[in-house]
Amino acid sequence: MDEAPDDHGKTVFALSLPLVEAARSFADAAQVVLDKHGEAGYLKDWIEHPFPTETLATIERELDRLTP
Repeated sequence: MDEAPDDHGKTVFALSLPLVEAARSFADAAQVVLDKHGEAGYLKDWIEHPFPTETLATIERELDRLTP
């Protein structure tokens, strides 16, 4: 694996949104994937990693805490 510093790489994703809005968008999209495939279906298709259920729950809790 190449360990070059970030300034030697290239941008593959850029976003200009407040962090809370970006997190909400990502969490909503992740929930759609989970609702459509379930944890078992996700693992069957993704193979290498299970769905990040706990991470999504943590993000949801933090968003609930930060937004009115």
